[in-house]
Amino acid sequence: MQRLNVLLGLSLFAVLSASPAFADSVQYTISGTFGPTIDSAPLSGPNGAYSIAFSLPQTPTPNYSDSAAGDFALYNVPINYSFQCDGCSTATLFGGTADVVDFGMTNSGSTLVVEFLTSGPDHDYYWQFAGDQLFSGTVEQPTLGTGSFNLGNGGIFELDNGDFTGLGNATLSAQLVSTPEPSSLALLLAAMGTLGLLAYFRTSRA
Repeated sequence: MQRLNVLLGLSLFAVLSASPAFADSVQYTISGTFGPTIDSAPLSGPNGAYSIAFSLPQTPTPNYSDSAAGDFALYNVPINYSFQCDGCSTATLFGGTADVVDFGMTNSGSTLVVEFLTSGPDHDYYWQFAGDQLFSGTVEQPTLGTGSFNLGNGGIFELDNGDFTGLGNATLSAQLVSTPEPSSLALLLAAMGTLGLLAYFRTSRA
């Protein structure tokens, strides 16, 4: 019985000391209204409101970077998108992946690019925003910033291979989110499971 009490105490210590390590990510929400000359499509149209949401690690590993051009890109980023046409009562939703999310320095010509392709029929939606730089560090080892940003009136939009048109004003919210790393969760669950098992055996022997 004394040995069981010692094991129970050690297990309780393991549970209390297994504080999980947290990995930080940044949740982005871009909100804006298309300009009056935007091409009409299932997910775009004149004066329609749109929202783009996606999440990235705060210290991502770029799939592409170019120090001379001053930008880096991440591929196949899961996104949620909504579009509500001017005069429509409900929004059209899209969930999929952005082919490219590109971050640029302020002197690179654009500070954020988002591009995704829908299916059946295919449409290639492309946003290029101007505004404040959204990361610090180098393009090879960036750290994504957080806060609220005005993406300005210098943005442009392209549908398929059409002409670029003025995008209108847009805002971006970048919120820091901390989530336990999988290895930490596994350690915590294992410790809790051991504690529960020992408590069961102690009760059954009583």
